[in-house]
Amino acid sequence: MNKVGIDLALKDLIEKGNVMFKTDLKAKINLLGFPLEVNFNLNKNISFNFDISASLLNVEYLSNNKIIANLNTTIKLSDSLEVAFKLINAVFEAYVQDVKIGKAMILQEVLFNTTQPSNLRVEINIEGSLRNIIENIINNQTSLITINNVYLKLQIGNVTSELNINKNFSVNTYPLIYSIELDEPRIIRVEVQPPGNNFIVTLNVKLNITNVYNLPMQIIYANITLYNNELGILGNVKITSFLSIKSSYLIQGSFNVKLNPNVIDKLVNHMFVKGKIEVYLTDITVTVSILGDSFTINLNKNFHLEIPSPIQILTELNLRNISVSNAPKTFTISYELKVTIRQIEIYQFNINYVNASVYLEDELLGYAFSLLNYRVLSSEFKIVSQGKILVMDKAASILAKKIIKGEYFNVTLTNIWTRISLYNYVYDLKIPFNYTFSFLIPFDLIINIPDFTIKPFGDIIEAKVEVYSTKLNVKAKVNELLADIYSPEDKFLGQIRLISLYEKTSAIFAAIMEAKINQEAYNYAAPLLVNGQPINVFAKNVKIKAEVNGINLIFNFNNETLSFSINTSFSYDYNFKIDDVDALPPGTIFPIYTTIQYKINNGVHAPITFLNATMDIYNTTNYYLGKGYLMNQLTIYSDQGSISATFKYVLNVATASWFAYRLITYGDVSFVIKNIVVKVKIYNFTVNVPLRDLTYNYKTEPIRIDVLNIRITGIILIPPTVYAVADVKVNNPFRFGVTVTYIQGTSYTLRFDIYESRREAHPGTYLGYGYYTNVFFVAGKTYYIISSLSVVVTNPIHLLTPPHFVGGSIKIYVDALNGKAGIKIYDLYITTNFEKYEIYVQYP
Repeated sequence: MNKVGIDLALKDLIEKGNVMFKTDLKAKINLLGFPLEVNFNLNKNISFNFDISASLLNVEYLSNNKIIANLNTTIKLSDSLEVAFKLINAVFEAYVQDVKIGKAMILQEVLFNTTQPSNLRVEINIEGSLRNIIENIINNQTSLITINNVYLKLQIGNVTSELNINKNFSVNTYPLIYSIELDEPRIIRVEVQPPGNNFIVTLNVKLNITNVYNLPMQIIYANITLYNNELGILGNVKITSFLSIKSSYLIQGSFNVKLNPNVIDKLVNHMFVKGKIEVYLTDITVTVSILGDSFTINLNKNFHLEIPSPIQILTELNLRNISVSNAPKTFTISYELKVTIRQIEIYQFNINYVNASVYLEDELLGYAFSLLNYRVLSSEFKIVSQGKILVMDKAASILAKKIIKGEYFNVTLTNIWTRISLYNYVYDLKIPFNYTFSFLIPFDLIINIPDFTIKPFGDIIEAKVEVYSTKLNVKAKVNELLADIYSPEDKFLGQIRLISLYEKTSAIFAAIMEAKINQEAYNYAAPLLVNGQPINVFAKNVKIKAEVNGINLIFNFNNETLSFSINTSFSYDYNFKIDDVDALPPGTIFPIYTTIQYKINNGVHAPITFLNATMDIYNTTNYYLGKGYLMNQLTIYSDQGSISATFKYVLNVATASWFAYRLITYGDVSFVIKNIVVKVKIYNFTVNVPLRDLTYNYKTEPIRIDVLNIRITGIILIPPTVYAVADVKVNNPFRFGVTVTYIQGTSYTLRFDIYESRREAHPGTYLGYGYYTNVFFVAGKTYYIISSLSVVVTNPIHLLTPPHFVGGSIKIYVDALNGKAGIKIYDLYITTNFEKYEIYVQYP
């Protein structure tokens, strides 16, 4: 049989269902040894049952008018005949209910066995509408697809055939067997909308849809009823924003949820108690867009969701202040509350108030109420407000004792109710949790002593004591207070007791206290007092009886120690003026005569005797000069005044030379007094007290060496010679005498250079020098004049030529510069400097 015959046979097979085979046969046979030749005709009619069945596995949507269908396809030639063949190509047209869908072609060759299905990948160019078939699919109905005008290219064995088939074939689609599941729902944000029961809920949920043929759905509208077994109908959800859906999709979108107002508070409490929301989604109507067409689906299925409670409240509470209100036994608490709402972003609501029962450990402290009217604008917010607690006596006493002892205490809020406003609606919510906060209110009692008096014989101090607190804003009526006080080194300092109370605004209480103290108290407290430092003490055997806003408090700390920091308003100020300076052998000892101005504020009010004092002397570059001592004992009897004191500065030789040089040459010396320790006596007690450092600049008249005049005594023109002398005055303003002695390395006791003055025509021209070779002594507060001191003119020509020499007369202004003199103060030697400008010289 040739290829044309095979093509015709296959065409008849497919179109007519049978094919007639007619054959003329001629055969030669050997029958019982006799050769025979036989001729006969064979006619055979073969029937076939050709059928195509296909199911749609999935669809790929390339565009709105082109899809790829993956088909599970079986091609049967006959009920009794098995044939293997290859489908090389196929092109056909597809119809649904006589409405043309489009033209299709296979995308690759497929090998078929008539008893086994094969996967067939078909590209369909859409020419009509898929609406009918899509409606059947989403409504769980089958669709009859008719294909005709079929072009086939087959290969059977080694023979390839191309056929154009006019027969129609029907392909049934299976209905949409869908299984929709919602998994892992989580609310991540809630926004309240007017009038207060509308919510924009942003939700994460995983959507699983089985066997939906990959239809590219986009939800454009949905209405869902929310139902809870305990609460009934909660409200409904509307989806009005476009939401694309695939067979497995994580939906994160905003949904409009409208709740029944009368169930909102119950729903929130339900979430708090159970930690989740149990809700059924019922009466679901969805409008979807598929390939440009809209379809409305009524899902006959309810969905049960368990959504973790979107609200987890974390709180941090800090007490800022505790005060006592005017109402009896009521505390006002200033606090800072930080609230973090986890697992959800929720905002735009008002917290009107909160009330709760407050427990201190296991004891009821009282009932709290806080009016807030706080607008919440984020999921983490901080409230700074006040609340009131109606206090129970027993717990208040326990609390007060813990505060005084500086102990941590636990406060638990229970039975918490809060009222919130959502626009036009108000809801009362019961928070089913207890919140425990641990507090340490530092016993920050600020104890200030504004004034005190040391009474004879020095062991009794009567003081004003005012007690404040930054945490406790209360008024206490103290009826009794006794305590033994100790230093941080556990040395007994004395005993304090209450004498009387007085009124002081803003103080917890103000009292006159009496302290009986000992020498250890002076040793410990005096240095801190004069340096303005707090006095830290420990109190033992403390007994307090007080009344706070109707609450009677009694404390006996027999075996416990309390710590206090005491501040005083005590201050002192002093400055001194050096009246005079003297010198003693060997010249490194300088008595300093001073007047000291002093003022003592807010304390002591008793005679103070300064027995002695020591100090270290430094220059302003922190170089050590020597030590100083108080040379005379002195007593002050009033809180302010002036006293005369003499100090002795004992300096090192090198530093004494610098000190003396500054005094003698410039009359100006600055120094710093450090490590000042004075030994004072107050009645029968003595104590060493360190005083603050002091910087002092002393200015006085220096020793002045003055060139009074320079006189020319004669001239010779040839050779040019000028003879001159000078008169010099040495003035000593100090009370100690000085010896003018030889400048080191010279035979001069005094020497200076002479230059033409800057007001002349040749300023700076060197003219000569003056000198003196005798040693002399200048007593304190006196002066010494040297007459006719030798002057050597080394540049006489300059003086004997114009403009200085005119008509036999010399007129010129000169300067005496680089003057030096050797000075001894007892054994202390220094070299001092001097100069004199514009000395007028005229001859004759």
